[in-house]
Amino acid sequence: MKELFQLFRDNNLTPNGYYILHCIENKIEMDLSLAYGTEIHKLKLQGFLDDKSSLTDKSIKVITDAARLDPVKTKGGKEVIPSDFKDNLLKFRNLFPSTVDVGRPVRSTVKDLEPRMLWFFRSYPDYTWEMVLSATAKYLESQNGDYRYCMTAAYFIKKDDKNRSTLSTLATWCEAENDEEKPQANPFVGFNRLV
Repeated sequence: MKELFQLFRDNNLTPNGYYILHCIENKIEMDLSLAYGTEIHKLKLQGFLDDKSSLTDKSIKVITDAARLDPVKTKGGKEVIPSDFKDNLLKFRNLFPSTVDVGRPVRSTVKDLEPRMLWFFRSYPDYTWEMVLSATAKYLESQNGDYRYCMTAAYFIKKDDKNRSTLSTLATWCEAENDEEKPQANPFVGFNRLV
């Protein structure tokens, strides 16, 4: 919820203004009493609505960003999951070895992975499944076949530490994956060799 209000603040948009945009986008009648004319006027001045009170690209972007922060719920209260989510989740899970030679299973259950991966994509909406699968494969390659110190699939996505902060090693590897595409400067430029 905090992220949603931060989005409103960053775009200089009031909750009432967002409600009006939501109603216009979904073609529903407003059931809240608010100063409709004043809000419409403010939205036009800020560029969220055009002269005909239609949504602009700016308002569509805010609505899309808000939808990412506030997942759509069905009547039963469960989150709507994209159709390819489970297939990609199984691909992710199957990257981890099924061995228990290290004294514990490294591959987690789908039931344990699903809420963590949903959290991951809500927290990091810029990452794609391709990036996730590629970063995970590189992480597992870095183990060189020795999985004694390898994180379980579930902890790789999300782990809450004793200080109540949430860590995502997957996010770190995805970020490293992004950084590899950028040319890296020579780290030794400017340093003299000690004799």
